[in-house]
Amino acid sequence: MNENLRNALPHKDTPFLRVLHIIVAVLILLQIVSSNLTESDALSDYTLTGFVTWFHVIIGLSLIVLGLIMLAWMLTQRGFHYYFAWLTLDFRGVVEDIKMLMSFRLPEAHAGGIAALIQGLGVLALLGVASCGGFWFALNTIPGMSPV
Repeated sequence: MNENLRNALPHKDTPFLRVLHIIVAVLILLQIVSSNLTESDALSDYTLTGFVTWFHVIIGLSLIVLGLIMLAWMLTQRGFHYYFAWLTLDFRGVVEDIKMLMSFRLPEAHAGGIAALIQGLGVLALLGVASCGGFWFALNTIPGMSPV
């Protein structure tokens, strides 16, 4: 059962990326769940809200680090063009995948394809959101500064 489950998950050839994906996904879910229970005024409180707020902050800062690790790993393993071919206006892989989808077949992951495009944009979105949160936290904790 465990072997079947592991084989069903993506990245069979790269267990590091598989584990990193799972960790990032769990941390993002924890961020979403804890976000409604946080208050910036509670950072100095020894209450449940203060604990949850610090938990949220630590997870957010961890996601910045893990996102950078994931981006670095992606770029060293497959290169910039694999995930970000669209930045060079190379849409051949996306067009090829769309044609395959129109014939009711699922395309394999390849350089410049839809799967690679989504992976690249997902990591950029993760880094963007986590960095904005980290920047807000830094502004909120520096005396005399305010993010509002």
